[in-house]
Amino acid sequence: SLTLSPEEAYTLVHQALQGHVRARISCLDSRRMMTTREKEELPFKVFNEIDREYFRATLKGNVSICWSRLRKGVYAQTKRADVEGNPRIQIDLSPMLGEYGHRSDILAALVHQMIHAYYLQCCRHNDKENSGTGHVLGHGLAFLALRKCIIEHCWPLQEILSRPLLAPYLAGRRRLGHSNVDDGKRSPGVSYCAHFKDRYNTVDVQDWRNTAVAKTGSLQDLRKAGGTSQSVND
Repeated sequence: SLTLSPEEAYTLVHQALQGHVRARISCLDSRRMMTTREKEELPFKVFNEIDREYFRATLKGNVSICWSRLRKGVYAQTKRADVEGNPRIQIDLSPMLGEYGHRSDILAALVHQMIHAYYLQCCRHNDKENSGTGHVLGHGLAFLALRKCIIEHCWPLQEILSRPLLAPYLAGRRRLGHSNVDDGKRSPGVSYCAHFKDRYNTVDVQDWRNTAVAKTGSLQDLRKAGGTSQSVND
């Protein structure tokens, strides 16, 4: 893991995507219904491509993907490295996505969790929200800013990343018992993405983005001049 601030990690993606707009994603082009097996293979086929285009190839070799039975109502989650003995950051996807979801649901869940994984890899984990350092595996301004940045540079992701994370037809399948019962406990170092809703308005998110780029730009100028090597939050 690196030791960047969330502002620095965001700005690196922001700068890398300048002038880049993607109008299509090949796995979404086909109207043919995918088999369950094909949907299960989809995250592994597109992961490296998405990583290269939108996460600066930061995740390859540092993040693993696994289909796992998850607690009730949760269809994807991200775990920091060292949780349950895993040496790498891990993205868990519920088999319900493969069985009942569309390919767009799988892609939306994957990119959502890759945002968590990116901040974990770049900034490490922090379990204290609003501390200004690390990633708390929540959906605060840093998460929303990066999601918005990716949406702006990939048109097909605008719709699927902007809609509610919990698809109605998946919610109706909870009674089938494919997920474990939610006991209300939140495990340290694990994201909780069951009923994700934006807590901030678009103005707050845009203000954070502008401030992050401005602060990080100033920091980079200082570093080039040999003036400092501290975090933007120091």
